[in-house]
Amino acid sequence: MKNKTLIGVVGISVLILNGCSSEFEKGGKHGCYNMGGSRSYCSCVYDKVEEHYGKTVMRQIERMSYLPNDLDRVMYQSGQQCVHKL
Repeated sequence: MKNKTLIGVVGISVLILNGCSSEFEKGGKHGCYNMGGSRSYCSCVYDKVEEHYGKTVMRQIERMSYLPNDLDRVMYQSGQQCVHKL
């Protein structure tokens, strides 16, 4: 289960760091699904990351104009909080 959590978080992280532009959220969740996360898990992780940073910062992350220093920690913690949805 720990590996699936890590895989889902890595999948979303890769897409965030690569800056999927126009369909950022959809692309982030799709990347998580491709890495083995369930739809509910991937949606949960994305929603928690967005809840933490807010829509404005998420748009900055999408445009690669700002990457928070704690992004990896926040994504990992979000994955841990959503692990029950795997």
